[in-house]
Amino acid sequence: HVTGFLLVDKTLGEIGLIDEVLEMPQQEMAFLKYHKREVLVPLNEHLIVEIDLKNKKVMMDLPEGLLE
Repeated sequence: HVTGFLLVDKTLGEIGLIDEVLEMPQQEMAFLKYHKREVLVPLNEHLIVEIDLKNKKVMMDLPEGLLE
């Protein structure tokens, strides 16, 4: 699991630390705070660029507008 990892978007940069990974019927969702708001980010294999276990980072390519 990637709880406690830093979620980084290739366009926006650092998003925040993943507080929790929620198991949803369709896929896992990362629960975290971004700009003082709680957001859910789909941990979808098509969006994940790389998982850096050593540095505890999840590199993602998020669709534009997902965090707005």
